[in-house]
Amino acid sequence: MKQLKIILFFVILYFGYFFVNSMFKVIDFLSFDQVYLSYVLYGLFATLVLVYFIYPMMKYLSRPSFNQLKSFIEEDKHQKKFLNYFNKRDNVGLSDKEELKAHLIHKVDEFDGIIKQFAQQTTVTVMVSPNSFIDGLSIFLSNSQMIYKLSSILGLRYNFKSLMRMYFSVLSVASVTGLVEEFDETIEAIIEELAEEFSELIAEESGKSVGSKVPFFNIAVNALSPVLQAAGNYAFMYYSGLKFKYELLNIVEDQNLSEKEVKKRARRRARSLKYAYVKEMSGKVLTGTGRKITKLNPFKKK
Repeated sequence: MKQLKIILFFVILYFGYFFVNSMFKVIDFLSFDQVYLSYVLYGLFATLVLVYFIYPMMKYLSRPSFNQLKSFIEEDKHQKKFLNYFNKRDNVGLSDKEELKAHLIHKVDEFDGIIKQFAQQTTVTVMVSPNSFIDGLSIFLSNSQMIYKLSSILGLRYNFKSLMRMYFSVLSVASVTGLVEEFDETIEAIIEELAEEFSELIAEESGKSVGSKVPFFNIAVNALSPVLQAAGNYAFMYYSGLKFKYELLNIVEDQNLSEKEVKKRARRRARSLKYAYVKEMSGKVLTGTGRKITKLNPFKKK
């Protein structure tokens, strides 16, 4: 695991270098070798970083952390700070930690819809983007925006260590997605293997030879490949959002789960949603080929 983290660290560094270098090339191209115009574009780039990264990060870090909330619930620390903070922020009249727990649980009810919205937006963006680098950038930005929005609704945040872990995880996925395009061929190969596995069933059901079904399979292979890629991003977005949600519930509902168990719970739920996504989207894609495939849909329950 340590070796993998080291490898991912260097992948992230290369992705960051590639991103910054690409931005410099774009600025140089747009400036048409005009020094003053390049200064304006560099200033614009710096302003965008300040407005969309540095300022939101400072605002994010100004919120109370999960660790402080845990200390309040378990040891009655920061009591005055927390109650005053939420009473003023949400215009409520909380008087003790039990009322605060109920208030936070009520806010968490909004999370599922927001997570689903970001997951769907990210998968659509990745599927229609022109290259893998934009895919990686989209994953990073979407995850960051989602966690920031969930934190804004809740009024709480990860502590700094957990935040860095989250960014390392997101950047790892974004970097690998943005730099490694060879996975496309691997996914297509997997689809072709699945098609071959179902070929005998198709021949048995239809009474026709497998060869007569090859054109249909060629269409299905090309159509389902991006669906499987999108499903991975869909699941990762859900995992990232659900981990934030479950970590909060672990504190306010006194579940006493370890960080590893919280991650496992989020991962299990994200995996089930991934399978549901593949089932739904593959059914739509295969139906869109114009063939009646009720009996041939591998995801249909018998």
